Amino acid sequence: MGNRHGGSRLASFSELQLSEAESTRLQVHFMEIAGRAPSISRAAFVKRVAPELGAHGELAAHRVFDLLDSNRNNMLSFEQFSVGVCAFSRSSSPAERLELIFFMFETERSGLGAASLAELLMVVSLADGPRGEPPNHAGELYQPLLDMMAQAALSRFDGDRDGKLSSNEFAAFAESEDDIHAFVGTLAACFSRFQ
Repeated sequence: MGNRHGGSRLASFSELQLSEAESTRLQVHFMEIAGRAPSISRAAFVKRVAPELGAHGELAAHRVFDLLDSNRNNMLSFEQFSVGVCAFSRSSSPAERLELIFFMFETERSGLGAASLAELLMVVSLADGPRGEPPNHAGELYQPLLDMMAQAALSRFDGDRDGKLSSNEFAAFAESEDDIHAFVGTLAACFSRFQ
């Protein structure tokens, strides 16, 4: 996947202040995913997380991985995994998780453009796959509609008319989108299982 922000918007491991019991639970889940390896590979992470994130869960799981992989080595350390679990679980606020979703899909440091917004809308709007269509086929079928939805969102919420949604503009847009709020809940449920 493309070069994303990494953990720049995430707490550091030392800021988590985990209890011994919390740390032990996280270590157990980390080892379940990593196996005998000292880190979790992208493939292992996606395989474990994607099924819980809907029809386009693989894409969503890659975006989460990109956000957590702060050193860009395609591996998650125990510390990076722990930060991600805490950031996306129910122990964080919905507003904090919403901000992380923004950073997951922001391909440049300047906001969500139409293509990134359409990709986000595909993940959250077609989460269950329309009429049982395979996710990739569904995305292709609905791409023109997703592009129109992205353009409509930009027209309505891009206050400074720069062609992108800033974090604040995205928050205003997300308030009107039940699918985004449902996806925030899906992420929280998925990552809360690791706590």
